[in-house]
Amino acid sequence: MQFRPPGPSGLGILSMLLEFQRDPLKGLMNLVNRYGDVLSYRCGPFSFVLINHPDLVQRVLVEQHGNYGKNSPSYRMLSWF
Repeated sequence: MQFRPPGPSGLGILSMLLEFQRDPLKGLMNLVNRYGDVLSYRCGPFSFVLINHPDLVQRVLVEQHGNYGKNSPSYRMLSWF
């Protein structure tokens, strides 16, 4: 069984997306306050993990960067912005 961090599901995801559209920073802070520094959610066929703590971000982006490729649907989607 694979560990999955807590996060919004069902209608909570729709609410989260609407809040992000209105005020992305406030939406992010509400998610972190509710679920902690690491959370996950699904949006359609995509699964996301949001990491908010600076030490964890460094671990992913610097120390373990080889584990994460740029040839993924979510990376391509984010590159549109």
